[in-house]
Amino acid sequence: MDKLLKYIDLAEISDKDFAEQIGISQVLFSMCKRGKSKIQPAIARKIEQVTHGIVTKEDIRPDIFY
Repeated sequence: MDKLLKYIDLAEISDKDFAEQIGISQVLFSMCKRGKSKIQPAIARKIEQVTHGIVTKEDIRPDIFY
């Protein structure tokens, strides 16, 4: 998650806009950032796609993809 947060910060994207790009609500994204919820595998794949591979699904969910 740290790599994703760094990407969002460097790209100057709001949490709301990023959440919309990956197809989840801002509330759910906020919960994931705080560790209250895990990002689903399909969303981890979408993050990899939206970030053009800078943040991989393995970065997001190493418990599933490694």
